[in-house]
Amino acid sequence: MDAYVHIAVGAAIGVLTKSTAALVFPAIDEECGPSVLCKLARSIEWATVYGTGLTGGVISHVLLDTLPHGDYLAHYGLLLPDSLWLLREFLAALLILLLIIIGLRGRIRLVALVAGIGGALPDLDNLAIGMGWIERSQALSPSHSGVWPQGQNLGAISLVCEMGVFLLALGYLYFYGRRQSG
Repeated sequence: MDAYVHIAVGAAIGVLTKSTAALVFPAIDEECGPSVLCKLARSIEWATVYGTGLTGGVISHVLLDTLPHGDYLAHYGLLLPDSLWLLREFLAALLILLLIIIGLRGRIRLVALVAGIGGALPDLDNLAIGMGWIERSQALSPSHSGVWPQGQNLGAISLVCEMGVFLLALGYLYFYGRRQSG
């Protein structure tokens, strides 16, 4: 899958993580008084939220890689010639991060960004493999090293699957952002 899909899904998982954390830690959105214990508890709560969001983003990457996909922006010349695939991936990812920043407010924005970056982090394996820095068997992500099966490119089915997942994640982020601001 292209990096922008992993970022969007990771960000959606981050928002879900924060929403769920508000149920587990009911005081997470309340202001903390001057008490050291209160500040310590708040720090533990937020470390749990950010850590869970980041971990969820990374796990979502591995799971998404098992779906049929073809890395359309990266390998099939849909926007720019293939020689510029890394720049294209970077710009698409930057656009999604910008949309997250614009669409969300408060601390949820940072949780979504951390989880979104976590979603794209395993693609550093692909970069290292593509640059010849490591062999495929040395990749850390099980879907990149061959330990887990990588989803195959099934043509139109893969494109529909990849775009469907992407649009679902963006839709969730959009509606959460609207609910948050309204």
